Amino acid sequence: MRYFAVNLGVVFGPLIGLMLGSSRSTFPFVVAGAVYVLYGLVIFMQFKVHPVHGAAPQRTASPRMREALQTTSRDKVFLPILLGTIFCVLGYGHFSSTLAQYVALNPHFENGSRLFSYMLTLNAVTVLVMQYPLVKTASKLPPVVPLIAGNFCVAGSLLIFGAANQIGMLMLGVVVFTIGEVLMFTMMDVLIDRVAKPEWRGTYFGTIGFNNIGNVLAPILGGFLLDGAGAGNGLMIFVPLAITTAFGIPLLLIAHRRLSIRETAIKQTPAA
Repeated sequence: MRYFAVNLGVVFGPLIGLMLGSSRSTFPFVVAGAVYVLYGLVIFMQFKVHPVHGAAPQRTASPRMREALQTTSRDKVFLPILLGTIFCVLGYGHFSSTLAQYVALNPHFENGSRLFSYMLTLNAVTVLVMQYPLVKTASKLPPVVPLIAGNFCVAGSLLIFGAANQIGMLMLGVVVFTIGEVLMFTMMDVLIDRVAKPEWRGTYFGTIGFNNIGNVLAPILGGFLLDGAGAGNGLMIFVPLAITTAFGIPLLLIAHRRLSIRETAIKQTPAA
């Protein structure tokens, strides 16, 4: 529901920004900032009016960073998941960084900033339309499989962006990218919950956040290729980006195989 609500906002946000003149002034950013302040006040009031009910569970001392990293790094299933999802997030990060600059600077696309706003809106609309059927189907599969399929879709969409010479092909790339996005991010928590040891579940969920290293690297790698190849050479930019994104697939396949072996061994272990 939260993911649905976020994307409902993304449907209207870019369009409202265009209407307010985001390419000509900073006023739309002031409006967006005011909305965030209002949102924060609403959340604050909600917790005041509706406090959390029930006694808080007793907690043990939180593990130190070193202890948490040692525990998760020794998990032969979790480690390839973490490394593989770094490349998934790397590919996802190119949408709002590399692709945005590419469309804005590419001489083949007129008014690229406006075009990218429409692409953002299509991305959000596709999430709203496709999320339920995709999640319903993906929930019937082993949890690593949707991540592999999502990585494949994101890598494929980057190739489409690189080869695109018309707006329709860009929009097709957005749809393929969004399918990959939904598969990756809606099933991520399900996978971590299944892999984590019960007493370390919070630590696993915290550690998987290191996959945002991909978000850090995306604009650096994309900017380097944009500078070197120029915004008019789409394939020279997006083929390397697609290949680096696909590096996550073999790591996720390793995780899938190891998780299958682990769960088979648990089922075959006689109950005490």
